[in-house]
Amino acid sequence: MIHRGDSRVIPAALLLADLRGFTALVDRVGAEAAISWLNERLEAIADPVAAQGGEVLKFLGDGLLAAFAAEGDAAASCRAATLAAKEIAARNLALNRRADTPGLRAELVLVLHFGEVVYGNIGAAQRLDFTVIGEAVNEASRMEILGKSLNRNLVMSRSFADLTEAQTRSMGAYALRGISGEREIFVLAEGEA
Repeated sequence: MIHRGDSRVIPAALLLADLRGFTALVDRVGAEAAISWLNERLEAIADPVAAQGGEVLKFLGDGLLAAFAAEGDAAASCRAATLAAKEIAARNLALNRRADTPGLRAELVLVLHFGEVVYGNIGAAQRLDFTVIGEAVNEASRMEILGKSLNRNLVMSRSFADLTEAQTRSMGAYALRGISGEREIFVLAEGEA
């Protein structure tokens, strides 16, 4: 699929990662000085995604969007996304422990969601972007904002929680900006993180 509009609908587990505090870091040290820091953090996020068979679709400034195509086995894609998320959290913690100043530490919000997405090329004639779009992507994006306000490092949707083998617990139902109705949000149970 190399032409604008080439796409297909696929079920996928989505992983959205966002580093907290990057704007303040850039304000303190400048954009040039923050680049190597950001590259190291993004590598710590992207490598576990690739190791579990996921695909990084887009870097979003201080975060990324990745998909784990279900290919007939939704539980397997959620298992892979969960394993990647746990490894990402561990790597971020290790980077924080290694940071010589508190200002170089970063919290991370991870979102896990499962749904159908449109997977393909979108954009302008001069610049195409291979990505995913759709309701599931919109919900994951809104869940990331909620994760920050709940002060949770990892949140997941009911559709993901129902498919994962990991033990989860409900945080309750929340309205997500621009999404009709409320969505039940889950976190990993104690001992799962």
